[in-house]
Amino acid sequence: MRIWEFEDNKDKVIPSDLVREQDFILRIRRLHRLAGSYFILNIILSNIDALTKSQRAWEAVQHKLQEFSKITTGTYAEMSNGDAFIIWEGTDDAHLLFSRTLAVLSPYESATKDTNDLLISYNLPQDYQALRERANRYIEVVRDISSGAVKAPDGAASDAPQGTLTAWGVDQISKSLQNIDMQPYCRAQSICRYDSAHKKWVPLAEEFYISFDEFRRDHFPKLDLIMPEHLFLVLCETLDNCLLKMVAQNADLIDGKTLHLNMAVNSTLSPAFAHFALALNPTQRSRITFELHRGDLLQNFGRTLDAIKVLKREGFGVALDSITLDMANYIDLDAFKTDYIKIKVPKDQRPTLLQDPALRKALEHIPVEKLIFAHCDSEQFLAYGRDLGVDKFQGWLIDKTLETTK
Repeated sequence: MRIWEFEDNKDKVIPSDLVREQDFILRIRRLHRLAGSYFILNIILSNIDALTKSQRAWEAVQHKLQEFSKITTGTYAEMSNGDAFIIWEGTDDAHLLFSRTLAVLSPYESATKDTNDLLISYNLPQDYQALRERANRYIEVVRDISSGAVKAPDGAASDAPQGTLTAWGVDQISKSLQNIDMQPYCRAQSICRYDSAHKKWVPLAEEFYISFDEFRRDHFPKLDLIMPEHLFLVLCETLDNCLLKMVAQNADLIDGKTLHLNMAVNSTLSPAFAHFALALNPTQRSRITFELHRGDLLQNFGRTLDAIKVLKREGFGVALDSITLDMANYIDLDAFKTDYIKIKVPKDQRPTLLQDPALRKALEHIPVEKLIFAHCDSEQFLAYGRDLGVDKFQGWLIDKTLETTK
């Protein structure tokens, strides 16, 4: 787990409830060093009377702002008092983003409220110093709250991480996992082959995974575990270690089974992976395939190649997981020499992609025995895969078919 060092406060003791503010300061310092142009809005929810009187309304508008930031490819940063910043790369759409953010707030704000009391805009790099001073103001607010000088908005602050995932949030979850039994959150879904001769689905393997939704609901209900993706992958490493440790301590539970396990690239170098491999009967390794997420591939290409080599050298199968159809157009996926390539084809995937001849050519370049169409919940994508010659699928649509044929 990465430990952040706050250079501006080396000689000070930083209270744990300042980590959101410090995480934001570190982020804008990095952006300033990159010397790109960024548009940043400070959203002052604490100035909206309707929100300070209703925890439910406060949480609702925070959720809407988080969704808005995702849609507009912004980065959402929540402060400890419930206010927030959204960071966008580039400034060309600044006016539009300002008005659209104001529209999200409009159901809650007073018609007479000055917009300057709700939104403050900054442009990097020229407004860097003013933005730093604004971030420091939030540190002062937290310290005032800690001393009892200021009352936090009802439900806006909490000891548990909430809002968008931060480095501090990942660290808090990692610590709490020491006291959480993860076994109730382990799930399995079949990967099946279609037997065209007998017109039925035949289970080939079980994918074991941790249900993030249930885990979040029970322990961190106000936290978005998925974004930003680089911190989500760090969290995956922590959960990987829990899963590997649990399986290593109960190796008999998987003996003789054909399994797929999700694995973060960095986890292949962890002590938990070494212990897991040692705990297995050597003959079992060839029956286990580790799935490496596309996020790792895109963020650290070289390390992903190293992980594939390590896993294959140790006798495990390897799959590239969550590959989107549009990625197949631009990356030679077969060049990675993995055993499987899982193409993600959920219902919300653009069906117009299926009409792209370049995509079909790219998929036909991959040996058909390697392809698995995953998240397959649409008859349209099932038919497309079958037409390509794909016979391995995974998804709720397949699960329903299995249930009806039992």
